[in-house]
Order: sequence, then C-alpha cells, then structure tokens
Amino acid sequence: MIDIDDYDVFIFDCDGVILDSNILKSEAFEHALTLEDKSDVERLIQYHKDNGGISRYEKFDYFYTEICPSLHKDLKVKQALKSFAQKVSEDMLKVDVIPGILDFLKKISLLNKKIFVNSGSDETELNDIFKARNLASHFEKIFGSPSNKVQNIERISYFNKIDERAIFFGDSISDHNAAKEFGMEFVFISGYSEWKHPDPSIKYQFVDFNEILKALS
Repeated sequence: MIDIDDYDVFIFDCDGVILDSNILKSEAFEHALTLEDKSDVERLIQYHKDNGGISRYEKFDYFYTEICPSLHKDLKVKQALKSFAQKVSEDMLKVDVIPGILDFLKKISLLNKKIFVNSGSDETELNDIFKARNLASHFEKIFGSPSNKVQNIERISYFNKIDERAIFFGDSISDHNAAKEFGMEFVFISGYSEWKHPDPSIKYQFVDFNEILKALS
C-alpha cells in the first residue's frame, strides 16, 4: 500500500484522475471535426484513446498530416482547435469529479505536501476551469499543454526537487512514461481511464481515490 508519508510532491493528471472528462474529450474531437469523413474521425478518436495525455495540438496536427492530409493544414488545425476549446470549456464545468479525489487532496494538504496538476489539456483553459469549479486552491500550480508531460515535470522541478520523494497519479501511457523518465513512483487510476492495456508491472493500481482512502484508513 502507498505510504503517503514517503512523498513530498504529489502530481496529478486531470482527465480521468481529477475530473471524469475522458469521454468528453473524445466527444469534443468528434464535434471539432464534424465536417470530416466519419471513418477518418473514428481513426483519430482511437489514436486519441491510445495516446492519452498527448495534447490536442499534436492530435489535430496528426489528423491533418497522417489521417486526412491537407494543403491547408495550419488553417484547419486552427479551426478545429477553436471548436474543440469551445466544447471543452462548456462541458468541463459540468463533469463529475473522480470519487474520493477531493477528500484525498484535503488529506495530503493537511500534511503540507506540495501538490501540482500535470495535464495534456490546454494550460490556460484548465486554470480557468479549475478556478470556476473552486478546485484551483488545492494546487500550487496547474500545468498543461502546449508543454508535454515531461516538460511540465521539468517546470515543477523549478519549484521542488523531483526525485524519489515525488509521486504521479495518472491514467494514461504518457503519464506512466513521464513518471518513469524522472524515476518517480506512479499510481494508475483505472476506473475512468481509456488506457485499456496498462503495463502489468505498475505496482499501484486503484479504481479511484475512495479505494486509496479506504486502504489508508
């Protein structure tokens, strides 16, 4: 079982870890590409699910480079990003929080832990959403795209030394890879994840934070 006293820095992904928003993001890709061929869009959504945590910028670029090549790629990516952002900004205000996450955040806050968000979501947009939902106060900083997960951990390291005293709660392969890059402990939150074939060697796997809290009690 996790011993939270072993860690000073706690890092959380957002989608599927703090907010139940993974399905929302898949729907937003479909919304943003409503004029494109349905089978091409389905390929992108599958790519999105297989590469959770990678920014929307990279995914739309991939769509118009590899799946549906366009001579007007830059313009189409810009339009898709605008449509995606409008959909997400509205819907992220409505989705549920992951069970137990608020109580877990309160618990580690009382222990004076350093707490950060490291997400593939747009950083400005995510900060606005967290403020609107009264979630921002739980975190020292909220980091997102266009920086990737590894770059965001580097940014966090400016605030706190990242070593064996840091732990990353995530639900995607990009979260796991970023944690490994820095030799950090990784906790897989599985209940709302679209990562269907996680690394079986991951030591800590929980459905949600209620399960973690129950084990800690």
